[in-house]
Amino acid sequence: MKHFNAKGTAMPQIFRLWRSAYSLLPKNYSFWLAAYSLLITFALLLSIGLLSKAYGQTEALKIGDSIPQAIWEMPLSASAHPQGKEQIRLKDYAGKKLLILDFWATWCAPCIRSLHGLDSLSNVFGDSLAVIPVSDEPADKVAATIQARGWSLFSVYGNTSLRAYFPFRTVPHQLWIRDGKLLSIPLGAKDLEQQIRKAIAGHAQDIEQKEEQLDYSYKENLSRYASRTGSKLFFSSFASEAIKGIPSGTSKRRAGDKLYINYSNMPLASIYADLLAIPMNRLLIQSDSIDQYIYKPSAYLEKLCCYQLIADKDMHPEQLKAKVLQDLSLSFGLKLDSALREQDFWLIYQLDGETERDSVLAGPSTDLPGFVDLLNFHQLWQPDLPIYSNEAVSQARFPSNTYTLFQQDPSQLRILLRQKGLGLRSEQRQIKLYILTESNTEKSID
Repeated sequence: MKHFNAKGTAMPQIFRLWRSAYSLLPKNYSFWLAAYSLLITFALLLSIGLLSKAYGQTEALKIGDSIPQAIWEMPLSASAHPQGKEQIRLKDYAGKKLLILDFWATWCAPCIRSLHGLDSLSNVFGDSLAVIPVSDEPADKVAATIQARGWSLFSVYGNTSLRAYFPFRTVPHQLWIRDGKLLSIPLGAKDLEQQIRKAIAGHAQDIEQKEEQLDYSYKENLSRYASRTGSKLFFSSFASEAIKGIPSGTSKRRAGDKLYINYSNMPLASIYADLLAIPMNRLLIQSDSIDQYIYKPSAYLEKLCCYQLIADKDMHPEQLKAKVLQDLSLSFGLKLDSALREQDFWLIYQLDGETERDSVLAGPSTDLPGFVDLLNFHQLWQPDLPIYSNEAVSQARFPSNTYTLFQQDPSQLRILLRQKGLGLRSEQRQIKLYILTESNTEKSID
């Protein structure tokens, strides 16, 4: 790393050359005055750029790097120094076998515990060890804490300059320096005395190092940082309105030790129906503005939403479902309940004395239970979808590719069923329904 000494700049020589050159120029010509002014401006900008580069740029030091001379020479304000010093320099402690810089704060309980241990050990190791606490807080706070704790250590205060070379986000943060190099950035105070003995002997390879996520931001998803460190992810969820440029659909996949559940650009009712494993006609939505839940393909991305859950692959399915339902309720202001409700529905039954008439089906077919499932199946939710139930036993086959022709037309369905020796009638019974009600009318998926 390069260091720049302002006293050694070429600025005085540059100005002397300019003055000499100016003395040789004709004095009454505005052209030469303008040229001279431009030269001065250019030289000043160049010099300022060099100074900015010299003083403004620092490079974070890594384990194994030599400590630059500028750090050793840096004046540091001291509080509670036993000899009454108001300033120190790290070079005064360069002869120690181990120098520990401990960045701390008066409000930080782990910092207090760490310094309490180091204060005791500084007496154990004597001249082999120097411990210098460093705080960015004012002198009075630092001094009051040291005095209250009865430490023999003093502390650097009001310092932020060292952080340019040793960046960190959390305290306590220790730097162990040996033989003029950064030896270790230890994780914590486990077996501290033994670790210090190893470091003094030059054997720091077994000391666990502290990891810092220097780019951490509360605006970022924490899973970004967890993946870097190998931290076990229990779950991470995301909900939003429709996202342009991604496909529409559902996927549930395992990859490595994680499970990924994705609903992308889907109607909210479809997500609930899939999670609950129910047909759309078992879902009742109660709202003063029911239209916001009715999706029409011509509307493109309107009234669609996205949801993602990343969880541990071994998470129990019921826990997964409960987590997703909770997230959806919080995200879209909905409350989910289930109840038995008196409901109109269509019942398929066996006709007395009737038998199936011979009929040849063109195209794919299914049995009666499969056909009833198809009658109850709807791609999109809308209010008052008909519900079908079956009490008959039949070996008849039914068309599986034209079931939509019969869903909304009971008269045509009755004709088809009669050909199979079956009947259709409307009844009212208690049926289990899942009910979504709005708990926060301000939220909307429009």
